[in-house]
Amino acid sequence: MTVESQAHAVILIVDDNPTNLGVLSAHLECAGFSLRVAQDGESALQAVTYRVPDLILLDILMPGLDGFETCRRLKNNPLTREIPVIFMSALSDAVDKVKGLSIGAVDYITKPFQREEVLARIRLHLKLSRLAQALADRNHRLEEEIQQRHHAEGANRAKSQFLAKMSHELRTPLNAILGFSQLMARDPSLTSQQEEYLRIICRSGEHLLTLVNDVLELSKIEAGKVTLKETPFDLDRLLQGLRDMLQWRANAKQLALEFYRADDVPQYVCADEGKLRQVLINLLSNAIKFTEIGHVMLRLGAKRQGGDRVMLYFEVEDTGSGIAPDELDVIFEAFVQTQTGHRAQEGTGLGLPICRQLVQLMGGEITIDSAVGVGTILHFHVPVTVEVKPEPELARSIAVEERSNARVVSLISEGDVPRILVVDDLRESRQLLTNLLEMTGFEVREAEDGRVAIDLWRSWQPDLIWMDVRMPVMDGYEATRQIKAERDEKGLVNPKAIIALTASAFEEDRAAVLAVGCDDFVRKPFREAEIFDKIARHLGVRYRYEARGDVPFDRESDGVREPVLEDLAQMSEAWCERLRWGAMSANETVVREAIAEIPESQESFARGLIAWVEDFRFDKIFALMQVWETEVSEIENAANWQESLSRDSSSL
Repeated sequence: MTVESQAHAVILIVDDNPTNLGVLSAHLECAGFSLRVAQDGESALQAVTYRVPDLILLDILMPGLDGFETCRRLKNNPLTREIPVIFMSALSDAVDKVKGLSIGAVDYITKPFQREEVLARIRLHLKLSRLAQALADRNHRLEEEIQQRHHAEGANRAKSQFLAKMSHELRTPLNAILGFSQLMARDPSLTSQQEEYLRIICRSGEHLLTLVNDVLELSKIEAGKVTLKETPFDLDRLLQGLRDMLQWRANAKQLALEFYRADDVPQYVCADEGKLRQVLINLLSNAIKFTEIGHVMLRLGAKRQGGDRVMLYFEVEDTGSGIAPDELDVIFEAFVQTQTGHRAQEGTGLGLPICRQLVQLMGGEITIDSAVGVGTILHFHVPVTVEVKPEPELARSIAVEERSNARVVSLISEGDVPRILVVDDLRESRQLLTNLLEMTGFEVREAEDGRVAIDLWRSWQPDLIWMDVRMPVMDGYEATRQIKAERDEKGLVNPKAIIALTASAFEEDRAAVLAVGCDDFVRKPFREAEIFDKIARHLGVRYRYEARGDVPFDRESDGVREPVLEDLAQMSEAWCERLRWGAMSANETVVREAIAEIPESQESFARGLIAWVEDFRFDKIFALMQVWETEVSEIENAANWQESLSRDSSSL
């Protein structure tokens, strides 16, 4: 959102304290916002009927209607349901925060607050609200356009053209948002507050990208543009990755997340791993989202089909609120949400339709059993081929995955520095990739179109070219064709690889760029790890990775010891409680601040915690602190606790 558009934003401040209203109003007026105020919940509900604000800052503890009830009523009203609500309160308990977010708030600010923090959060949520509305408007226009067409072929053609355009228009700026956020995060001079802002930007950008991908995915499926990519993979590793990813969400709601795999399920199979992962993430995330008490369970069994074919049977069970019988018939329809989904105020109503389409594409089927007040079980099965042993490509991909959670710091010098040419018509896209590669140690030059790229290739002879596909003057297709033709004609060695960069979400674009001579393919927005992996694959380079702060290490030869219970013996009970709360709420700022207080004599303990944070393993920190909490409750004094740590630490 531009500064000009923010200046016209209307913010409603609801607080029973006149002093708080005055101070906050002064800050926001200086920032250029238009303001309205209310001193209780009833007044706030009346105020929104006269003019709907763009955002509401809502106090929790107020006479009459408190903030929670006011928010519930706002979210139950179709006219005010979409207004972003940010709670303000001196309450800092995690339960209050979870309660506020669960009833529809988008954020939570703890008093006393800092002016810059409040402004940053307001601007972020105003921007996300405008982006979400723009996306909803575009989707609405798309549906209207399709409904006006009477022939399926014409409708699919129009949708494909729209998706190609929207994919580029939405994913290109997201590439800049996420990419430059990653670059800024490398700056060692950032304050903890600035780091938190960057994490908010990244998380919000990732959420927006997920919404964009959901809409594009469903549209591609309906247009028949999704195909299977069956490759061998480690099924056990896939399941462990899912558990690691979702465990902290379950812990935050105090839910048991349980995975059961039958003994006859093969470890190595051949199927479309990406689509299977997408289905499982959607189903498990939904189960956690709509379950408040109890457990979420994944069960996996297998049945031989003859030869090397096996049918895998999955069940995702939860103890959530359940689905009414009259809603089960429409649960898999696009943009349809159950009453539970409406109350949660989350999602697009596309998750289950996409899951069904993907399962059917893989040759299976999905069904649902549910009872209100009891829970839900989703069943699906897909056929796979058994792999007797890992293929070399599978072993390589596993090794890459193990390294992908660590940030690349620099090249490991082994001769001449590789030369890389970055070709893109957008200056910010060139700048992003150039800065990333130069700070790692590569020699980099830029070109704004295919014609300039050809001239630079002739004069400079780069080892690798990152080639954007859509460009004016000469696009990436033609530039690649000419470079490959001239290289073969004159017997030149360079470039070793041309890797296409595109914001398109269509799989046929991969085939198109490979057909003209590109050696590989990366979609925007890209991840740092993906860029470095592609370069390593084609140029054979090796990297040094970041272990803690700015201390780099080579993960192939160095390691970090995992923390154990006895590491906590030197830390105060208050410190341990703070670390436990930070891990339970997945609050990276709180956890990092606690780690910074660890004495130098316990450097290995600090390094181990940092490694968990960098890998987003808040679940491991929380599990460690749960063991600590149990020990403290059973042992009466610190001396006995220290003795118990020595005796029982090996059980971790």
